[in-house]
Amino acid sequence: MKKYFYNSFVYSDKIAAFDCDNKRLNDFFHNEAATLEEYGLGNTTLFLDDNKEKIQGFYTLSLKNLDIDYLKGYQNFKSFMGSRFGNELIQRFNTKSFPVLEIMCFGVAKEFQRQYVGAEMLGAIYQDVLDFRFHYTLPVNSIYIDALYEATEFYKDLGFEFVALSDKENNSLNFYPMMINLTKINDIIYNN
Repeated sequence: MKKYFYNSFVYSDKIAAFDCDNKRLNDFFHNEAATLEEYGLGNTTLFLDDNKEKIQGFYTLSLKNLDIDYLKGYQNFKSFMGSRFGNELIQRFNTKSFPVLEIMCFGVAKEFQRQYVGAEMLGAIYQDVLDFRFHYTLPVNSIYIDALYEATEFYKDLGFEFVALSDKENNSLNFYPMMINLTKINDIIYNN
């Protein structure tokens, strides 16, 4: 499996053939990823098999500012972020949000699911964010995803934690906010 930057012209036939068995993710990849790339709102990375015949998976990343007031209502957010993002941060720095790397979309082709392709892709994100933080001192300390229900166990197994624990905290969840901080990512990458 090799990592490539998105190019809808070079890989158009492979993009059209991609199917991860989830209509929302397929629609995003087929119809929206190129536009996000064009406008600089998200960058998509492809993973092709060694023969460059099939796209095994893709992800789209962006930067996002998370609203502290919204998220601090979730009990798990409080325990995840600790007191660093309490009232002191808001008052001292006059900020109501903080930056995260957002995984906007993440899909693995159905014929490659449950073969550790997704874990390898997420590992590539982990390594990249650590490299960016180290080499460019970007002010990003966490990765965030609005995970689909069926993918929450996958992300949990790879270190993510729920920001919202249950439907009781948000009775209309179409997705499940999850995060992982760089300390945990560093432990996963360098202590395993």
